[in-house]
Amino acid sequence: MFHTTIQNCLFPSILVSATFWNGSSEKIIAKAEKKELQLVLSEDILKEYMGVLEYAEIKNKIRDKRLVVKRSIEKIVSIAEFVEPIKK
Repeated sequence: MFHTTIQNCLFPSILVSATFWNGSSEKIIAKAEKKELQLVLSEDILKEYMGVLEYAEIKNKIRDKRLVVKRSIEKIVSIAEFVEPIKK
């Protein structure tokens, strides 16, 4: 079995930031879309990201942009490689 050590971790806060604002976080997702870097996530990170989007504070900020958020989740899922971490 081949094991790869992933040295960088994309935290859910980066995904949330990239969902709503332009800047460094958004540039990371754009690079992944262009295949300039590989976006590697686990199911746990995706679940945490989706959970943050359910916070009342976040929901209040995006009340009128719900479809944009849904498309962002779908975009992230479509460009990411999902892995199961050996250690948590």
